[in-house]
Amino acid sequence: MNRSVIYGILAGLTLIYLIQSAVMDQKERKVYYFPAWVLAALWMTFGVFSYGIGWELFLYEGVQAVLYFLFTKLDLWGGGDTDLMLLLSMLDFAVFGGRTTLTGLLFMECISLVVTLSGAFLCALIAGRKEKRAITKETDVAVAPGFLIGSVFVMACGLLGFLPGAAIVSADILTGTLDLIGRWEVI
Repeated sequence: MNRSVIYGILAGLTLIYLIQSAVMDQKERKVYYFPAWVLAALWMTFGVFSYGIGWELFLYEGVQAVLYFLFTKLDLWGGGDTDLMLLLSMLDFAVFGGRTTLTGLLFMECISLVVTLSGAFLCALIAGRKEKRAITKETDVAVAPGFLIGSVFVMACGLLGFLPGAAIVSADILTGTLDLIGRWEVI
């Protein structure tokens, strides 16, 4: 099967799940976790078969697993929110993993998390205005709509073949890993 077809199927399934999760989280403050695990495993498998797995990508996957278990055991977020974070990190891996260094991949994950949390905050503001309630630091915010926005951003980058080059180059310059001859290419 063609890589683009598999990407399209995975993106479609992920969108359906994230839309359903966003609606449920907004209404009932509940997210089903099992589909997130399955989709995360499928995106990880897609990334591994697309790019292979070197030590950097193996390290990235290990860090994500440790973060997932820490977030789960320490109850830093709700269970479903942590599963959505794992799904987003595997999506980042599948889209950006073979196209940049480990530093660039982590930088892109940070960008996607900023988009995600900004989207969640924007959705909370809209919901608060609709319900005529103020948003404070104690307000319970549904983050699944933000994960939908962040995931659409990442999938659009993958669909368009767009890798925010300035972000990757700046991350590489910061760490001194930029090879001025081998890394300047149009993606």
